[in-house]
Amino acid sequence: MKKIVSCFIILNILIGLLSLSVSASNYIVSPYMNNGGSTSTEFTIDSAGKGTVSVYYYDGTKVVTGATIKTKIQKNFLFFFWTDVDIGVENNTWVDECVGHTYFGTHSVNLGSGTYKAIVEYTIRGTGGEPDVITQEIERTH
Repeated sequence: MKKIVSCFIILNILIGLLSLSVSASNYIVSPYMNNGGSTSTEFTIDSAGKGTVSVYYYDGTKVVTGATIKTKIQKNFLFFFWTDVDIGVENNTWVDECVGHTYFGTHSVNLGSGTYKAIVEYTIRGTGGEPDVITQEIERTH
C-alpha cells in the first residue's frame, strides 16, 4: 500500500512539473531593459547622394541619465561583404555623448551609388541598473 501511495504522490508531482513547463512555454519572452526609454533611428539618402542618419532616444520616466550613441555607415561590396565608409572622424564612427533623458541628433555624409547600411549602437545609462545596449541597422540603396 505504501508503494502505491508513494507512486501516486510521485506521479502527481511529475504531472505538476510538466504542466508548469508547458504553461511557461506559452509566454513571449522579451528583453528586460534596466533603464527603459525608447530609441529611434532613421537613415535616408537623397537624390544627390547625401546620406543622413538621425538618432533619437527618449525616456518619459526620467530613469535615463545619459547615453553614448555610436553611428557608422558601411557600404556593401561583393554581395556579402561590408566596409566602413570614410566619414572623416576617428574609427569612421560618429560618437554622441548625451546627458539627460532625451536626445536628437543627425549626421550626414556624401555617398556614391551603391547599397549602404547605417549601424547605430545606443548605450543607455540610468538609475535602473546596468546600461542597456541597443543596436539598430537600416539598409538603403542609392
